Amino acid sequence: MERAQKFLQQHIKTAIVAHQNILEAYRVLTRSTFSHKMTSIQANKALSEISNSINIIHPNGLSYAIFMNFIKKYNLKSNAVFDGYLVATMLSNGEREIATDNKKHFLPFLEINIFNPFDE
Repeated sequence: MERAQKFLQQHIKTAIVAHQNILEAYRVLTRSTFSHKMTSIQANKALSEISNSINIIHPNGLSYAIFMNFIKKYNLKSNAVFDGYLVATMLSNGEREIATDNKKHFLPFLEINIFNPFDE
């Protein structure tokens, strides 16, 4: 968690986050099994601070069209649907690079570049 916070602090001026990432972060931060579990008030405060300091992209009409194409192209199912929708949101907003510690989920999407900021 500390490495993620450091990464965000270093890139706060240039990072772009999808609204979906904020929802996913809230889910993780409030999960009972999370090692640093937060109350809903704490998570809301933490995510509000980040959201007020960073550029947020949202899905648009093109996002859905790209996503529907991904369903056919990559045979998306189950949790991969959410990864596909995130990539579609990125592409429809002109973004082609994703920073993630879960590279394997995004490897199928040839339209984007992936890097793990936590790799040594």
